[in-house]
Amino acid sequence: MFAFLTFLFYFFLTLMIIGFLGRLIFRYWMKRVYRKMNGNANETKKRKTTTRQTREKPSKKIINKDQGEYVDFEEID
Repeated sequence: MFAFLTFLFYFFLTLMIIGFLGRLIFRYWMKRVYRKMNGNANETKKRKTTTRQTREKPSKKIINKDQGEYVDFEEID
């Protein structure tokens, strides 16, 4: 009877330790995922703002003289 109670004690103690460590690992993993997702959002915001500022429309269309006839089409709504 004493051996059975000892087994139960160590069994439940092991389960409690695994549960505690599992919660710690889960918290660490969730923080890491949150930082990655938040970092990606910040990078996309930075990327969008920098591309808006540096993007310029070309004033003239550059056409190579070796190419054939060039026709500039405009879309009409």
